[in-house]
Amino acid sequence: MIAFWQNIPVLSWLLLQGKCAYCKMPISTRYIAVELLTAGVFLALWTRLGGTPEAVVLMLFSAILIAASFIDMERYIIPDCLSLGGIGTGLAAATASSHELVKMSLGGIWDSLLGVLAGGGIILILVQIGKKIWGVRVLSFEQPEELEIRIWHVEEEIRGTVRTGEDEAPLDGIFSRPSDRMLLRTTGNVTINGTLIDADDFVVTPTAVKLGNREYPLEQIERLESTITSIAVPRETMGIGDAKLLAAIGAFMGWQATIFSLFCGAGIALIVGVPFALRNRKNSVPFGPFLALGFLVWVWWRPLWMNLYF
Repeated sequence: MIAFWQNIPVLSWLLLQGKCAYCKMPISTRYIAVELLTAGVFLALWTRLGGTPEAVVLMLFSAILIAASFIDMERYIIPDCLSLGGIGTGLAAATASSHELVKMSLGGIWDSLLGVLAGGGIILILVQIGKKIWGVRVLSFEQPEELEIRIWHVEEEIRGTVRTGEDEAPLDGIFSRPSDRMLLRTTGNVTINGTLIDADDFVVTPTAVKLGNREYPLEQIERLESTITSIAVPRETMGIGDAKLLAAIGAFMGWQATIFSLFCGAGIALIVGVPFALRNRKNSVPFGPFLALGFLVWVWWRPLWMNLYF
C-alpha cells in the first residue's frame, strides 16, 4: 500500500530520490516535469487572475491540457476522457458563468457551443482535406523488418500496438476512421495466434485482418507476426483527437480562442516542432501540445488579441 507521503507532488519524487519505495526501479522524470509544469501554470494564473472562479476553472482546464499534451507526445493520442471531458467541463463552466454569483468572463453557453462547433469543425475540415492530399504513406525496407501486432480488450473496446523493428505505435493512433486501411507486403507468410498462414500480403482494418478471401476479426486475434518488406499506412495532417481538444478550448473560451490557438499553435509547431522532428528523424509531430501552448498564449494576453484581431 502506498503511504500518503509517497503521493505528494514533486516532494515525494525528491524524497524517494526518483525511485520506487519498494522495488527501487527508477520513476520517470516525466512525472515530476508534469507536476512542476502544472504548479507553474497554476501560479501564473493565480498571479494573473487572483483567487477568482475564472482562475479555478482555467487551472482545471490547464491541468487537462498538460495531461493531454504529455500523452500525445508519448503515444500520439489524446484520450477521450480528457478531450470530451474538457468539452463537458467547459460547457458547464460557461453555463455557470451567466449566474450573478459567479463572475467569470468566459462567455455564455451559446458562445461555448459555438466554440465547440468552430473548434471541432475547423480541424475536421483540415483532416478531410489533408486525407485527400496526403492520404497514404508507404514505407519500403531495404532489409525485411519483423512485424508484431498485439491485440487486447479494454472494457469491450479493442486496443493494440503495431511494432516494426524498434518502432511501435498504438493501433488506434493509426486508424482515425472506419474506412482506414493498412496494407503490408510480406516475405511469404503470416502467423496469427501461433498458426502459420501463407500470404504475400495482407490488410489490417480497424476491425479485422484480411488475407485474400479470408478475414480474421481483431477480437479473435491476440498476436500477429510476420516479416514485411513494405507497409502502407493512413496518413493524417491532424488527428481527430486534435479536433476534440480544440473543441474543448472553444467550450471554455469561445470561437475566437479556437482560431487563435490553432494558428498560434501551428506557428509554434513550425518554429519548434518541425526542426526538432527533422533533427531527430521523426515522421510526425504531435499537435496537441502546440494547441495547448496557443491556448495559454491566448489566455495570458486575451485583451490584447481581442483588440487586435476580433
